[in-house]
Amino acid sequence: MKDQNQTINTYEEFWKNDPSDNKDISTYQAWNKELWSFKEIEKYIFEKIKTLNSVDLVEFGCGRGLAAVSFLNWIKNLSSNKIINSFTGIDGWDASSYINNIAEPNVNFIKSKLQDLHINNSQKWDIGYSVGVLHHVDELDKVIENISNTIKPKGLFLANFNIEFPFIRKNTDDALRKKLHQLSEIEQNKFIEEITILSSVLRTKDKLNVPNLPMIGIKEGEYFVNELINYFIFKMYYNPNLSMKRNITANVDWYKPSIVLGLDPKAVISLFKEFGLNYLTSFNPTPSSITICLIND
Repeated sequence: MKDQNQTINTYEEFWKNDPSDNKDISTYQAWNKELWSFKEIEKYIFEKIKTLNSVDLVEFGCGRGLAAVSFLNWIKNLSSNKIINSFTGIDGWDASSYINNIAEPNVNFIKSKLQDLHINNSQKWDIGYSVGVLHHVDELDKVIENISNTIKPKGLFLANFNIEFPFIRKNTDDALRKKLHQLSEIEQNKFIEEITILSSVLRTKDKLNVPNLPMIGIKEGEYFVNELINYFIFKMYYNPNLSMKRNITANVDWYKPSIVLGLDPKAVISLFKEFGLNYLTSFNPTPSSITICLIND
């Protein structure tokens, strides 16, 4: 059963118990930067910022604010440290104690599900973004409508989300998640720990050259064995630059929430257009995700 409250509660537990050390956090923030650092997107951001004296930013689904730190630094670098007038984080659980610790002036937090978000005209923002959020919400059309209504005229919105998965990956993930939710909390945690360990064992020294295999959804390229399985067979994330505990939480992110979707980028872009945000550009930072850039034009 897909349950937004269960998904929000899972992420509250996820972030409150996140075991990241300083190395994990810096690696996570560097990875977040990779989600935005595309020449075309940077061009649009730069062109937007240079028209402003200061910038009002918002993150939809802010968690504990780790993505915010890297995003804010990225904006500063693109704008020669132009003044950030305000930053607002929005999430369905009370993350205020984390967001209020971000070292920026005028930091605000709004506790709200995105499908229930109500913003007046004085609260609109120049640039909004979300990281790995849209594929964890129900009422996607309502969420997109609410996000679109918060972006100022000529303002930008960036979103990174998971795209539709190949047939094998989608069905395997869904079956594993369904079975997992029938287990006890202890058994769920053990399962996720073990697939993370397996992924670390399969992190081969050299990458494999894989041909294009469209019927089973595998794209031509070079992959470590664990990457090949993670992108195309079933979720088993492992990054050797992160601690084992942080890698485990990355897999918790996929298996414990009840709402986990692979979205059709064309359908998402079409919904945003329906509510006033028009497509500018996009790129795929990984085989399983896309970053889109939209404008309220």
